[in-house]
Amino acid sequence: MPRFYWGFFLAPLLVVYTVISGACPSAIRACIMAIVLFFAPLFGRRPNGVAALALTALIVHLIKPALIVDAGSLFSFTVMLGLVLFVQPFSVQMRRVFQCAWFDQRSLLYQSAGNRLCFWLWRTLYWLVRYVSDVLAVSLAAWLVSVPLTAYYFGRLTPGGLFANLVITPASFIVVVAGCVGMAVSYFSLTVAAFFNQIAGAFTQIMVWSAEGTAACPGMNLEIARWSPVQVALYFTAVILFAFLVRSRRKNARGLEWLGQ
Repeated sequence: MPRFYWGFFLAPLLVVYTVISGACPSAIRACIMAIVLFFAPLFGRRPNGVAALALTALIVHLIKPALIVDAGSLFSFTVMLGLVLFVQPFSVQMRRVFQCAWFDQRSLLYQSAGNRLCFWLWRTLYWLVRYVSDVLAVSLAAWLVSVPLTAYYFGRLTPGGLFANLVITPASFIVVVAGCVGMAVSYFSLTVAAFFNQIAGAFTQIMVWSAEGTAACPGMNLEIARWSPVQVALYFTAVILFAFLVRSRRKNARGLEWLGQ
């Protein structure tokens, strides 16, 4: 199916899943944002995360203005903005730190030499290291922008979130996929649907254990004085300036790519 028509197929499924899952603020945000992104090509626009998030925020808060002061909604939109702004540049840096290119080159060398066993071994290591670096990038981006809200609402600083998300991020993806599949097959077989629901439940429990275990470690869940609105505003001002700095560096790097050709 051409990408142009994805929205017509996925939008109804997203709406149904959002309603069935309880239509919490984060689910509503994710549903509307996904629909906006999928329908962007229909209007001759390239999918843009920041624009889609801004339009989603406008739609959500016009429909339900009370969500402007809802903590769950604020966390959802703020974390999503952090992911849109920082995941890609953080991922590039993390892959450099973990030397993903070196693992890739080693696997290609063995492929050129005709050693299939070593090629698949090093290729597997490459994808594993790349996966860990990307999950760390997602975790760091989400944690970076959630720090002030956590400090403001709960008086907590949670460095452990960086490590808990290594488990929570992939587990949450499996929960969503299993939930969607379970819902889809429930029209044909309740037994198969129950199986996928059990998978979703198991990985949900894994997420809970990961969060609780990390929080129990020394220094991973610190109680601090609650931040004032001024402190929160100053922090986000610094984050915005940092985002502009990262964006300008990425533009400069792309502009100089021809020198290496």
